Parts: sequence; structure tokens; C-alpha cells
Amino acid sequence: MQENIVRAVYQAPDHVSIILSDICELIARDSFHEKWPTFVPDLIEGLKQDDPDITMRVFRTFSPIMKKIRYMYRSDTLYLQINYVIENFALPLTEAAGVSLLSRIL
Repeated sequence: MQENIVRAVYQAPDHVSIILSDICELIARDSFHEKWPTFVPDLIEGLKQDDPDITMRVFRTFSPIMKKIRYMYRSDTLYLQINYVIENFALPLTEAAGVSLLSRIL
């Protein structure tokens, strides 16, 4: 189920996509990143698509998962998760933001 749910977020109608994003958040609470290694790569694939709707769905899915990091106490687990996100998600996110800004300027 975890392998297909992120792709379903991209393909489902908007009202279903919101529910699937919430389900991703619930699964990721306990499974992020060690038990669900394909989650971030699947989100990155969504950022690589040149579709603003899919980009917004990626943000809507990933944002609540990153919010939990704000309230976690300092620990090795926290730092591992932060480093994992920075190493894997930062560059594609920056590139997506750059493409988005460029398309608005041109």
C-alpha cells in the first residue's frame, strides 16, 4: 500500500487527494524514513513533473510530516530525519521553486 499511495495522491481528484495526503501523514508518523524508504523519492518524482497541481499536492503531503520535526526533542533520531530530508529533498525542492519562479517571471 505504501508504494502506491503517493502516486495515488497525484492521480486522484482533488478531494480524494486531500484524504490520501492525510493518510500519508498518518503512515509517516511511525514509518518515516526507515520503514518507508520510497516515500521521499516518490515525492521527489512529483516535484520533477512540471505540473503546479502535483507540486501543491507534494507540499500538502510533506508539510504536516515536517511539522512534527519542529516539536520533537533533540535526539539522534531527530537529527537523522533532518539530515535525510536535507540530503534528499532540499535540492529537488529548490529546483522546483526555481522553475516555479521562472515560469511566473517569463
